[in-house]
Amino acid sequence: MSYAASAPSRRSLRLRGYTLLEMLIVVTIIGSVAVLVRPGFVDDSRLRLQAAASILASDIQYAQSLSISSPGDPALIHFETTSPSWWIARVSDPETPVNRTDNGQPYVVTLGGGRGASAAGVGYALIDMPLGEIGFTPQGALTSLFDNPQIELSMGDYTITLTVSAATGIVTEEAGEVAPAK
Repeated sequence: MSYAASAPSRRSLRLRGYTLLEMLIVVTIIGSVAVLVRPGFVDDSRLRLQAAASILASDIQYAQSLSISSPGDPALIHFETTSPSWWIARVSDPETPVNRTDNGQPYVVTLGGGRGASAAGVGYALIDMPLGEIGFTPQGALTSLFDNPQIELSMGDYTITLTVSAATGIVTEEAGEVAPAK
């Protein structure tokens, strides 16, 4: 038996498997498809809720700082009852939003649009806030020292409750989960 007869031909070696280059191309394609498809399967409710809480907390702090810096006409935050939106206004004209310092536009935030686009689908409920407003004194405290107003943000099975201290105006955050519907 000769050596040439027992050695596999080049053609038969090629049929045994894939080359490294072919494997890398397949892995790259599968990875690319996975990256494109994955976001559709991820529940981003907590991220949207956290975005809404951060936006609202910073707006409350901004209204407080406006009140301290302009004690003759303190600021307030007015919450809409028909849509998930609010605006910052002056006590002298609570129905007219103040203008933003960065772009001159009215300071109105709607969850799901503009500055609040990352919080689409988040809703809120007002607790201990009968007028739908949080007003500040020139010292930064709330105008009503008897209530600690709360805003309960919710999306899906998750909630975040923001509480504003009546004495200091400091915003605290508490996360929770909504009980499943029966």
